[in-house]
Amino acid sequence: ENGADINAEKNNTTQAQRELAAAKKTIKELQDAAKAFDGADAGDLKKQLSDLQTKYDADMAAMRRDNAIELALAGCRAKNSKAARALLDQMDENSRAQVVSFAATVLGNTDLLPMDETGKDTVTDFIRSIDVIGGTEFGQPLTFALNSLRENKEEQRAQAVILLSDGEGPLPDSLKEEYIKEGLLLYTLRIDTGAKPTADTEKLIDMAKATGGFDTLIPVDKSGQADTQELISAFGEAFTATREIGMGEQ
Repeated sequence: ENGADINAEKNNTTQAQRELAAAKKTIKELQDAAKAFDGADAGDLKKQLSDLQTKYDADMAAMRRDNAIELALAGCRAKNSKAARALLDQMDENSRAQVVSFAATVLGNTDLLPMDETGKDTVTDFIRSIDVIGGTEFGQPLTFALNSLRENKEEQRAQAVILLSDGEGPLPDSLKEEYIKEGLLLYTLRIDTGAKPTADTEKLIDMAKATGGFDTLIPVDKSGQADTQELISAFGEAFTATREIGMGEQ
């Protein structure tokens, strides 16, 4: 909570500094305009001042809008990091996890880490740093996860991939057979956007079931955000199902 208060104060200070700089810039422009129109027609000077005022108002509105967007993104990341930590706390230090962010391509990833306190902190920090980017393509992140788990395979350790997405995208036909061959479980957690499932979505759902995993539709609240408790519950079910086979690994 103290960290959130400090960050909020920092954001407020930054915004005030920006507004002060904009105000000083406008004053300078008004002074220059006054000198330029010294002895000139009063009507022209009035129009110049009006134009500068309009520009100032537009700049300030844009600045406040940008600052609001920055705050909203910071709040979204904080909310996601809290939810992520609650999810990770369901895993013990004998489990390992790797997080992969993706849109139309793989954007970044952590290493496959043991879920001790250090590992959980690393994963939580990574999730906090993720930016929201449009576009969805399931083939690349699922292939990345397949190769990573294949390289780190251990006997007597079950391996699973949990795919969380609010989008739809193409999925290579070969992936289902590769996951089944490697014994990888796929759990798909889909954020409910209200859209009718496409052929690609149906293929993804079928792949999850074929690997021994399952598909879950996560409801959203009135603001359009995924229900955090539903999300935590869905992750918990996936972890539990994996543990019934062996040591869970995401």
